[in-house]
Amino acid sequence: MNLSALLHYWWRAGKRTLLNLVPPLLGFLICAYLWWSLSWPARVAGFAWLATGILYGAWKTQGFRKPIEFREANDEEGR
Repeated sequence: MNLSALLHYWWRAGKRTLLNLVPPLLGFLICAYLWWSLSWPARVAGFAWLATGILYGAWKTQGFRKPIEFREANDEEGR
């Protein structure tokens, strides 16, 4: 999430300011510190979950070429 915020508010922004850079960067550093503080099994489980999400996203978007579609379960039933 911090990476997407950094891309949105800093990298792709029309006007780059320090105020757009600092919050995502601080968020990343805090998350990195928390991640590094985890036990080894928790890190392995987290990386496995991250890899699963990336692979699922790649599968649903045909290699990230299509946008991800979000819909509610009731949409399929016509309700």
